[in-house]
Amino acid sequence: MKVQILTTLGPIVLELDRTKAPTTVENFAAYVSSGHYDGTIFHLKEGEYRLCSQERHCAWLMDAAIGLDVSITDETADVAALAVQGPKAETLMTGLFGDGIAALPYFGFGTFDMLGTRQVIARSGYSKQGGFELYLDGFEHGLALWDALWEAGQPFNILPGSPNLIERVEGGLLSLGNEMTSENNPQIGRAHV
Repeated sequence: MKVQILTTLGPIVLELDRTKAPTTVENFAAYVSSGHYDGTIFHLKEGEYRLCSQERHCAWLMDAAIGLDVSITDETADVAALAVQGPKAETLMTGLFGDGIAALPYFGFGTFDMLGTRQVIARSGYSKQGGFELYLDGFEHGLALWDALWEAGQPFNILPGSPNLIERVEGGLLSLGNEMTSENNPQIGRAHV
């Protein structure tokens, strides 16, 4: 079985061998065909990827990797994510991190200087208005990042918030476990319209 994974650095084609890992291949095929993917894969460097998702996929990935030559690390406790969303997000982020932010395609990412470190920032998020997600490698920078965003956002009347579920659904950004499950994924929903 061949699988194509689209990454930020281009596609990767994997060939899965059913004879060597039949259960893993069947589990992977079922996972893909059921539409149970709601994350973003960042191709950080050659041979290194980061899956960022709302759902916890690490246990499934570790089970699926049995018999394969891969190493999987759960970085949930080591990487802090913060979203900056809304109609003024690009202006705010460009002011803080430079014009390179505006050049990011949707679901694209780059590394930017942040508090004297290089950090991953992606143009993504659960908002139909668009925005960015910052993946802070190192919690010790969290308060300083928050303060920098807060100060830079004052001219825009920035406020802390949480995802607006109705706006997210209206924008077509469905969430596994909320609007869809293995019983009612979008492919099934469209078939009945």
